[in-house]
Amino acid sequence: MNFWIILGWVIMIIAFLYIRKMKGCECTDKKVVDKLHTIELFFMGFSAFLLVIVSIFHRNLKNPIETGVFKYMPLIYVFFAALSSLYAYFVYLVYEFYLGVSDCKCADDPMKYALYVQGGLYSTTLAISAIISGMIVYTLAGTKKR
Repeated sequence: MNFWIILGWVIMIIAFLYIRKMKGCECTDKKVVDKLHTIELFFMGFSAFLLVIVSIFHRNLKNPIETGVFKYMPLIYVFFAALSSLYAYFVYLVYEFYLGVSDCKCADDPMKYALYVQGGLYSTTLAISAIISGMIVYTLAGTKKR
């Protein structure tokens, strides 16, 4: 198994355990903590699902042109837009959580850095996706003028 996948799972599990621990902390915003908990559960389930699907189909994938995967591109774009929106919402919730726990003693746990790292990784992913999408749109717009 890839080192980065294992590292990502470790960060996600530590962040999840920290969020779950914050449900009992009186000085945290319960709505933000509940939303973070729900989204983290979704990300963990979705990640496990993708890991299984990729493991099953990895050996069976042929050339994308032969399989006809390109006919599903609009659906794939919608999927990535929805996932990007969820990433953005997660980053926003982590920021809200960060602002709300500055004076909270029970939230002062080293595990919080896993949540902050995860939020940072997702925001970096969003930034890179935005740059790549912009480059693709710019390239496509430039080819249509010729």
